[in-house]
Amino acid sequence: MRECTFNVLTPGRRYTITVTTRSRNLNTSVSLEGRTAPRPLDVISLTNSGLGSLRASWSKPFGDVDSYTLTLLQDSVVVQNYSVPVQSSSLLLTGLTPGALYRLQAVTVSGRLQSKPTSLKGRTAPAAVTEVTVANSGRSDALRVSWHPAVGVVDSYQVRLQDKSQTVHTLTVSRSSPPECSFSSLVAGRLYSVVIVTRSDSLENATTIQARTQPATVENPSAVHSARDDFLKVSWRHADGDLDRYVVLIRYNHRVLQNKSISGGHNECSFTHLTPGRLYTVTVETWSGDYVSSVSFEGRTFPGAVGNLSLGNAGTGELNVTWSPAPGDVEHYEVTLLFNDTRVFPPVSLTNEVRHHRLTSLTPGRLYKIVVSTFSGPNQRAERIEGRTVPSAVGNLRLDPRPGLTDSVGGLLASWTPGDGDLDMYVASLSTMDGVALDTRPVPKHVTSLEFLDLVPGNTYTITVQSLSGKLTNKNTATGRTAPARVTALQADNDHTTHSLTVSWRGRWACTTATGCSYWTRPASFRPIGRFPRRVEASVWRV
Repeated sequence: MRECTFNVLTPGRRYTITVTTRSRNLNTSVSLEGRTAPRPLDVISLTNSGLGSLRASWSKPFGDVDSYTLTLLQDSVVVQNYSVPVQSSSLLLTGLTPGALYRLQAVTVSGRLQSKPTSLKGRTAPAAVTEVTVANSGRSDALRVSWHPAVGVVDSYQVRLQDKSQTVHTLTVSRSSPPECSFSSLVAGRLYSVVIVTRSDSLENATTIQARTQPATVENPSAVHSARDDFLKVSWRHADGDLDRYVVLIRYNHRVLQNKSISGGHNECSFTHLTPGRLYTVTVETWSGDYVSSVSFEGRTFPGAVGNLSLGNAGTGELNVTWSPAPGDVEHYEVTLLFNDTRVFPPVSLTNEVRHHRLTSLTPGRLYKIVVSTFSGPNQRAERIEGRTVPSAVGNLRLDPRPGLTDSVGGLLASWTPGDGDLDMYVASLSTMDGVALDTRPVPKHVTSLEFLDLVPGNTYTITVQSLSGKLTNKNTATGRTAPARVTALQADNDHTTHSLTVSWRGRWACTTATGCSYWTRPASFRPIGRFPRRVEASVWRV
């Protein structure tokens, strides 16, 4: 027998083998050393340990081990070799390509012997994308995502859009496609989370960024003056989607005059202390986070009214209207003449520098309504005043004698023709020549004559007829004399002569002329044959 086998030895252990030759009492020995093969690593793992790293971990196998040899390969190409002391149980492999698949071969070393290699595969974690940009491009319903591709090995990208914790959209982008994608049909003004996952086999690396869609603008905005000249009420229909607040600004000549912040639950606000008639620019901003959308429109305050509206220097056919300027912005004034709420003439447009206007060709005595309107844009504000033209004086006024009721009194008949225009009534006044009023009577406007009786015969009187319309009057005056009274006790005596007559009478003296009264005989020619002082009551005619 030339060989033998020893079993149940310790792996990797160095043994001494002694072979002894015996012959009777003599022994001869030969010794040699031998080592069992070390046991392979049967408990080993390879896991990713951060970006570009793998960690190999193992347990020491049964038996004697001097060291470990680890070889890292990528696509059958040796990348790194490591010799690890026996005391170690793990090794961090760094500087690797993210997302790449590696193969690790590990052997135990005991002396010059190595175990059979243990081989296993492991993949590094993929790198995350960089330079992620999420933009709404001014749109309230979409987000556009772009990124710089991850370094290393990537199978694909998964882009998830999340609303809070709920995923609302998922897109997969291959590594050969442009690194971008878009999401649409989103809620305006909402804050979303965009998660870009780099995938390499079953490993992932995620990058998260938050982005917000552009808030929506308000709808149907309006600015109403509510018939106030220093006020604008701004209202709108709520913007769609999510929003934090509204900001309302009012501008004039590109300068912000006032602004107000309104909570998202309200949709109106008011501005005061504005200039009458002014055209303002109103902007309603919708804020969501740091994003803002706005809509601008115009609103005009109600124009101011003219001040100190008055009428002066009224005539029978004209009225003169004056006013002080309306406050604020005025484009023009318009003067309208009304009678019984009906326009008499087309309105007259005047520049904003005009302060008066003369209305002509009017009807005497008529009560008009004058409207002075302030115009600013399409808005107008009217100020009204009533005014009456002076009534016309009566025409053809006469005061003629009328027979008295008895021989001792006289009478006068006043007559006239009506003037043009409107009239309420007449007032007729009779007075003596020295201004003493004798009789004043109201006369209906349809009456054009009036009798005055019980006057002194032969006296001169003044008649004044006033035309009344409202509180305005116009008058005309005429004079007339009553007929003188007849003499009494008239006698003619020839005194027994052939060449003379003696005439005597008794007079009722009412004449007031300085030269006396005239008396007339009644021959066929009606020729006056004598004129005597008023106190003479006898005379002699010679024939």
